[in-house]
Amino acid sequence: MRRTAAIVWFIALIGAGIQPWLLRLPFSGRDELAATYATIPDGGAESYVAFLRGVRERTQRGDAIVIVFASSEPKHYEYAWYRASYLLAGRDVLPVTPENFARAKWIAAWRRNVRAEGFAPAWSGADGVLLRRK
Repeated sequence: MRRTAAIVWFIALIGAGIQPWLLRLPFSGRDELAATYATIPDGGAESYVAFLRGVRERTQRGDAIVIVFASSEPKHYEYAWYRASYLLAGRDVLPVTPENFARAKWIAAWRRNVRAEGFAPAWSGADGVLLRRK
């Protein structure tokens, strides 16, 4: 009797913990799921990813790029820098410091107006601008 009760209780716990959307996952298209899950980390900043992809297309492996992000709040900037490091793999992604502006070949500014001596606009799109050292 005790064993049967334990089995019933275990099955009830498992059943209560399964979310209905989990049961649909095996029957969903992979491409559709991949597109949905790819945007989750960016939480409302999807154009930032599009901007970084544009930056990637226009820069070369090994290029030093300073990332300027719309929010000056540290936790937002840290995430933006981390995301850029991931999407711009192979490039030297630098945070905003005077020393980094001096050594950078590019400045990638998203939703920020940036004017830097010695840099000229090379491309703009997806709410951002890419500046190249002259």
